[in-house]
Amino acid sequence: MNHQPFEKWLLDGAALDPTQQQQLQDHLKRCKTCYRLACNLPRLEQRLAATPVVKPRAGFAQRFQADLAIRQAAKQRRQIWSMILSGLSVGLAIYIYQILPDLSRLSIGTIFSSLINSALTLAAELLRFGQISSYVLMRIPPAVPLAVWVSLTTVFLILSLIWVLALGRILAPKGEKA
Repeated sequence: MNHQPFEKWLLDGAALDPTQQQQLQDHLKRCKTCYRLACNLPRLEQRLAATPVVKPRAGFAQRFQADLAIRQAAKQRRQIWSMILSGLSVGLAIYIYQILPDLSRLSIGTIFSSLINSALTLAAELLRFGQISSYVLMRIPPAVPLAVWVSLTTVFLILSLIWVLALGRILAPKGEKA
């Protein structure tokens, strides 16, 4: 049996127009569930009104706030790991999609050989990048005046400070200022 809107009318306690009142009375005659609700609702409201309000123990708000901060930090860590894993999954899926056509013609040995070759090539490129950076960092500083280095360092520090403040503001729990 459909109990709406009758349950809503009973629970709201709002004044009903005569048509609604008649519909409610007709429904209460046919529906035992709504009839019991109509009979028991006043007693329930009296019991609730007579029940004393229990005050929380001392320090409840502080414990709740501390626990809330811990839960928010844990949620944030879960979200970060979720994003990292999602990114890695997408990268792996793209990699697999790229090599999938070649897999049908290749053997396992060829695939492992290719992976080892790629890893060694990456390591060699990183070493080459390190050597180039080392060379550049050894040759350029003496050629650049001290005032330029101080200016560049100052700009870098200011930008880093702005970045840290922005991150603090973004990552701060709601309601707090970084």
